[in-house]
Amino acid sequence: MTVETNQTILVVDDDQTVRDWVTLLLSKRGCLVQSARDVESAYRIIAADTPDVILVDLDLARMDVHAFKSFILIRNPEAKVLAMTALPHSRADQKHGLRILVKPIEEAELISAIGSCDGK
Repeated sequence: MTVETNQTILVVDDDQTVRDWVTLLLSKRGCLVQSARDVESAYRIIAADTPDVILVDLDLARMDVHAFKSFILIRNPEAKVLAMTALPHSRADQKHGLRILVKPIEEAELISAIGSCDGK
């Protein structure tokens, strides 16, 4: 269920700690947060109701970043897709137009990247 005045966020990461931290942080700021531990779960969530913002770990198994981003944008052309990685020198996916956040992600950097959680 979506509240129109709040941004919907999907966190896709195989690390439970990362999913929990991001969910807690963004929920406290009024976002409606869902999480997925793998690409398959993320596809199911996005197919049902594409979130406004998707935070995805680039290091997930079976991740085709270009196909994943295309799948999202076909459903919601205004969705924001942000990538997370533990590899500080990983910039390979900049060509897909993704902003890359390097783990561990600082709270201020995450909030800045997402923007306001008070709606679109």
